[in-house]
Amino acid sequence: MSLLHSLRRATLAIAATGLLAGGALAVAGASAASAQEAPNHPSSLPLIALNNDTAEVGTDCPAGGGTYWHFVLAPNDGKSTITTVFLRLATGPDTTEDLTFTGTDLIPNQGQVDNIFIAVPAGHELTDLVKIGSQAAYSGNVPNQFNLSHVCVAAEPTTTTTEAPTTSTTVTPTTVTPTTATPTTVTPPPAGPTTIPAEVAGVTTIAIAPEVLGATQVNGELPYTGSNTTGVAVVGVAVAAAGAGLVALARSRARQASGS
Repeated sequence: MSLLHSLRRATLAIAATGLLAGGALAVAGASAASAQEAPNHPSSLPLIALNNDTAEVGTDCPAGGGTYWHFVLAPNDGKSTITTVFLRLATGPDTTEDLTFTGTDLIPNQGQVDNIFIAVPAGHELTDLVKIGSQAAYSGNVPNQFNLSHVCVAAEPTTTTTEAPTTSTTVTPTTVTPTTATPTTVTPPPAGPTTIPAEVAGVTTIAIAPEVLGATQVNGELPYTGSNTTGVAVVGVAVAAAGAGLVALARSRARQASGS
């Protein structure tokens, strides 16, 4: 065997050994990485990792509303069944928790078991879903992908506010013009004379007493005895007396004329 041939065999052996060692290291590294991405779930069924953790809002959602993730195996041909879903959810900026959903937690999509809805648990939001560490256990045919198909957003309740009708009442102010009463001036009648003129054709003046028996002077007015005819009677008496005086005077002058 030549020296050249021996060298070639040694080089091939070294190369083969190097390739084997590199392959072993690659497999170990992949296994370690896989172990870090997916937790060791107690499931005897095969697992498939989640392909994406964000999706658009869809209209294909469970009745009654609510917030859900919709997961689907591809191909979606009814030959695979999702049995358990392991989700890693964020609890803070750098913290997460792993939750398991199975049985009634998996809501079939119109009877299909290879695409299901999972309600977002209390204390979490749709955006808490973390891709690395989330996976599903399945039975049946081997799927190509485990996808987040779309999300369902709970409808916000509508509040109807009924306002009472506003009634506007316009009050027109009433202007009251004060009236000024015109004072009425009452002119009292002139007081009648209480005496007969001093002389009437030589008749002796008869003074009428300012007071009549039983009369009372009231506020400067003529005496009042309880009847408004008293004054008339007094005047009548005075006139009668004056007449009698005139008659007596006439007779006296007649006698004087006949004697002369």
